[in-house]
Amino acid sequence: MIEWMQTHRKWLVITIWIATIAFIGAGFVGWGQFNLSSKSSTVAEINGNTKVNIQDVQEIYNNLFMDLNKQLGGKLDDATAEKLGLKQQAFKMALEQGILRAYAKNLGLYVTDEEVAKAIIDTFKNTNTYKKYLQINGLKAKEFENNLRKKLLIRKLMSALHLKPSDTELLTLASALYNADNISIQIINKNNIKVDISEDELRAF
Repeated sequence: MIEWMQTHRKWLVITIWIATIAFIGAGFVGWGQFNLSSKSSTVAEINGNTKVNIQDVQEIYNNLFMDLNKQLGGKLDDATAEKLGLKQQAFKMALEQGILRAYAKNLGLYVTDEEVAKAIIDTFKNTNTYKKYLQINGLKAKEFENNLRKKLLIRKLMSALHLKPSDTELLTLASALYNADNISIQIINKNNIKVDISEDELRAF
């Protein structure tokens, strides 16, 4: 176990931080220490270069609310969502995404403007549709593209972590996991054993 922890110390730190911050964050939401409608507040800062803000939590909360509301036939209200802990879930998910983005940056991953533009075109097909979407939802282009950049960074990290290993890497991994001594076993039948020792040989021994 100690060897595994040393080998995977980066992921161990991430796991511990997710658990710790999410626990504290759940209390934050439950105790009402910040207002989800405030888009300028930063609720967490990771590694000094990755911020999780209220807007991140709000976006996830809205998505969770809409999905659950659809499942309940449009009968979900704020009070029920509060009882179900949707705010806590949104806070936890926002923190987890923030930690993943911080880890991606630590690995040197980033998203270019060209990648953001390509993702927009792939989604909306043309700029007119994109502008109409922003107008209908009351979003600013910079705000939307910043959020999109965050999602693309996490997707790039997930892709990097699931690279198909080469045959050499598989062999190395297998050797580490299933390393053992080679043992040759031969079964000896006692009926085939004949012991004939003279007294002289016994004395010499």
